[in-house]
Amino acid sequence: MEKKDKLAVILTTMAASFLTPFVLSAINIAMPDIAKELSLTPNDMTWLSISFLLSSTALVIPMGKIADIYGRVRIFSAGFILFSLFSLFCALAADKNQLIFLRFLQGAASSMIFSTAIAIISSAFQKGERGKAIGFSAGAVYLGLTLGPFLGGVLTYNFTWRSIFYFSFLISLAVIFLIKRNMKTEWKGPAQKVNYKLMFFYIFSMFLLVYSGTNVVKHAFLFPAALLLFSGYVLLELKAAKPFLDLKKLVSNRIFLFSNLSAFFHYSATFSIFLLLSLYLQYSKGFSAQTSGLVLFSMPFLMMLFSPVAGRLSDKSNAGTLTTFGILLTGAGLVPFAFITPDFPVYLTIISLAAVGAGSAFFSSPNTNQVMSSLDPGSYSLGSGVLSTMRIMGQSLSMSVTNTVFYLCLPEKNLASGINNFFKSFKIIIIISLALLVVAVWASFKKTSGEEGGVL
Repeated sequence: MEKKDKLAVILTTMAASFLTPFVLSAINIAMPDIAKELSLTPNDMTWLSISFLLSSTALVIPMGKIADIYGRVRIFSAGFILFSLFSLFCALAADKNQLIFLRFLQGAASSMIFSTAIAIISSAFQKGERGKAIGFSAGAVYLGLTLGPFLGGVLTYNFTWRSIFYFSFLISLAVIFLIKRNMKTEWKGPAQKVNYKLMFFYIFSMFLLVYSGTNVVKHAFLFPAALLLFSGYVLLELKAAKPFLDLKKLVSNRIFLFSNLSAFFHYSATFSIFLLLSLYLQYSKGFSAQTSGLVLFSMPFLMMLFSPVAGRLSDKSNAGTLTTFGILLTGAGLVPFAFITPDFPVYLTIISLAAVGAGSAFFSSPNTNQVMSSLDPGSYSLGSGVLSTMRIMGQSLSMSVTNTVFYLCLPEKNLASGINNFFKSFKIIIIISLALLVVAVWASFKKTSGEEGGVL
């Protein structure tokens, strides 16, 4: 592939990678304004994120499998067309139920993007140059997270929260144009048949598992039932003559297995921090959405700054060591929040978030490079889908922990009236997050010790 074509792939996937994290972080900063207009309870606030993650988690692996068979660029393009439409509909939502449902549909469209963006980069770039390309893509993700709080705050402050979705719609149209203009090559794996019965069983069981996991206290009977159902899927998958995912093959690759596990626990420990701090800054400190966005700027800015550096380093050095360092740095950034109070210094918030951001950068790009380099080219979208599922499930677990703790500790319908209980909830969530990072470090050590593992 020529250099100019590779550059076109990078620019297009960077634009694509920017959008979804931008919307996620912008919505978090706009949450108090959305809550005021649509009468959201604390539980409703978490569901604006959970609904998106619910459909994304259930569909991203099936979309990856389909993309490997029918074409990665084709599924990538279709995902953006749907995402643009649902963004426009979100801007026009009349009540909270409509908005939550439309966010669910946005998540379904995003699954088509999540499963193909990294797969397209891995198809265009060879091992040895792939980490750098992945780093630039990750940098675009974090640029979205960087501009989300700031630009989302500006848009919300000046034009209401609905302008975030109008902006998302316009950016989506621009990405669709770039895809049609720049991506002339199609990549796919070898022809194969999909076991659709097992695929739909997987979607249903995963959907039920994530939904019931959003609040294991409230769904005390449904969650164990969902676990049993998903276990049934796994057993059928292992015994099937024509499996949907071929779990035996996936699990036999040590790097692939433990890289995905470390991603799951890392994201489960960090995803909700933006929402928590957005609520803290606006309800406790009395900051506007715009000012809160500026305070939160440091975390995604450091992610954006260091991701290309970490990606390039992972092409030349031990990527497992880089990911372990990243997890430890993330944990160091989270520790101060376990002691948060109404008088917690703003400068310490910024410094701590910067450490979390730098740690996430040194984890994400090297970890993704390890995963994709452990796969054969015919499985890139499936592998990307599995990694995206681990990320989204980690994010879902993070929001589930937040939702469950809010459910137990915040009986008030209005967060402002229960601010003391909010601080209690905040500290509990951070302690749980630190425990999850301990498991992430263990998984990172395990994959480092097995870095000579084979390719799927």
